Amino acid sequence: MLITATVAVHAVVVLVHASAHRVFVIDMSWPQNAFIGLFVIAAPIVAGGLVWTSCRRAGAFLLAASMFAALVFGLSHHFLVPGTDNIASVPAAGWGARFRLSAFLLAIVEAWGSAVGWWGIRCFARAPS
Repeated sequence: MLITATVAVHAVVVLVHASAHRVFVIDMSWPQNAFIGLFVIAAPIVAGGLVWTSCRRAGAFLLAASMFAALVFGLSHHFLVPGTDNIASVPAAGWGARFRLSAFLLAIVEAWGSAVGWWGIRCFARAPS
């Protein structure tokens, strides 16, 4: 299923990006970590599980909403707001290249995941349970 594949790809990219965070010791505040834990990591995984139950429309909605929230958070922190989490603050080579690439991939996958979630909401509204 497309939603499951999207959640799996997102999880892999998040792991690579988190590894780059650890290499560069990019610490986030506790509210940022709470947001990341809930909306970037947990909610998409829960959504991916829900689409395999009778709550599949709720799962699609959770995926769309969490991926959109993660996209807005990532775009602002990785590309707009100056700071250690901005792609301009890491070196271009080595793990810096992984950090930058994973930030771009997160934006792409999260935009895709949001669209897939909205598509799922529509499809599951028409499909029989």
